[in-house]
Amino acid sequence: MSRRGLAGVAGVVGAGALALVLAACGSSGPSSKGGTGSTTHPKHTTTSTTKPSSATSTTATTATSGTSTTTSGPMVTATLPLVVCQTTSGVTTTTADLPGSVSVSVPASDASAGNLAVYSDETGRLMLIGPTVGWTCTGSFGADGSGLMALAPVGTSVPTSGTTWHLPASSSVQAIVAMESGGSPVQGAQLVCPLFSVAKAAAQQSLGQSCAGSPSQEKVSRISSVAVGFQDPAGVAGVGFPSGGQNSANGVGLYQPKPTEPTAYLATCTLLPSQRDLCTAVLNHFVATFG
Repeated sequence: MSRRGLAGVAGVVGAGALALVLAACGSSGPSSKGGTGSTTHPKHTTTSTTKPSSATSTTATTATSGTSTTTSGPMVTATLPLVVCQTTSGVTTTTADLPGSVSVSVPASDASAGNLAVYSDETGRLMLIGPTVGWTCTGSFGADGSGLMALAPVGTSVPTSGTTWHLPASSSVQAIVAMESGGSPVQGAQLVCPLFSVAKAAAQQSLGQSCAGSPSQEKVSRISSVAVGFQDPAGVAGVGFPSGGQNSANGVGLYQPKPTEPTAYLATCTLLPSQRDLCTAVLNHFVATFG
């Protein structure tokens, strides 16, 4: 995929039958160590020594509803430590040489609290901003290259297969999840099928079946020809991974078939309403990295 940054996105799909309980050992902590990997990394390795400063005050917008709205607080540039998540893979991999820190735009309140990091799987396939205190992460990839990386409070059970994670309306589960399809055009079309008409057509042609429909309450906004933002309000089980619980799911889908790269990405940020600005930062960074 091209490495275009798209500002103003305010989730991911994945998981199904098997469940993975995120334990305290799920992340290895801030690390800049790594072997020599052959994985092609997204353009995310720019680091900075600039300290977080509330003097940098920019306003981001969300693009998950039909009408863009401003975030409630200023965004600042902060240098966050990179946390390497415990990762399982269906093939033998080599730990990538990842940076020790990454410069990103985050809410000023979160930057001053010092409770954020940038998380990556061991090979650098996926990368997400997320909380640190009480949270952990894990990555899981198949032999075909598809997989997910999930951030969630310690003890949260996260599915590791499938394309939906629907919660009961009473659930207070929070999570930040990213998924990628690997190089399979069929799996890519399935992953973002509800969000892109071209993916729907590809899935129909390859599988001979239509995509599952999205709930009418799901809000979708076209960002570009390859990026779509979405929001599943509280109680609405839609594309968001997870979605359907007490907290709304904000996310973004990326779809651009390429012969040697992942065909599709899906990221979902399901947090408390008071953390809407953090979801905006999470998804803006994801689109800038993989879009």
